[in-house]
Parts: sequence; structure tokens; C-alpha cells
Amino acid sequence: MTDSQKKAAVNALIPFVGLRPFDSADHRWFHGRDREIAALLRKVRNNRFTAVVGASGSGKSSLVRAGILASLAEDGWQTILAKPGSAPIAKLAAALSEAAHSSFSVE
Repeated sequence: MTDSQKKAAVNALIPFVGLRPFDSADHRWFHGRDREIAALLRKVRNNRFTAVVGASGSGKSSLVRAGILASLAEDGWQTILAKPGSAPIAKLAAALSEAAHSSFSVE
């Protein structure tokens, strides 16, 4: 095994993602928010719109990406991720449009 292969193998087992948020691919390492995940999943499944708001750095992105989106994807839901930025409505519209166009095929 080469040094780069050894490093890749070790990195695959390290559950820390650094300063970036956890993502859907990291859901197996995301722990400690089970209550919040369950509550948000109930809200998402029962409401047309659910907003997750909180202070910067409080873990909103990790909660949504590794907790909510990963769980919904496992249940067969199609999910999209839209970062609001300075034009949140435009970003959401673009993400929904892209998802709609990629989901349907005309034969």
C-alpha cells in the first residue's frame, strides 16, 4: 500500500470534517442532534415549507444536510440544496427550476 493509499484509508475513518459543515455523505458521522432531526423531519413531512433559522455557526447547515436531507433521501425524497446568499428567492427559484428540468425527460 502506498503512502497516499494509507492516508486515504485513515482519512476515510476520521469522523471530523473540520470547519466545513457535515454533508449528506457524512451522515454516518453526524451525531448528537437526534431530537432536532426527528422534530424537523415531522415538520417537513407535515408542512409544505419548513425554515431552519439560527445564529451563524450554530450547526444549521450540518443539521439540514447530514440530518434532514440524508434521512429524506433514504426515504426516496428528491432533495435540492439552495444557498440563499443575497438573493434568496432567485436562488430558490433557480434550484427548483434546475431540479424540475433534470427530473423529467421527454421521450
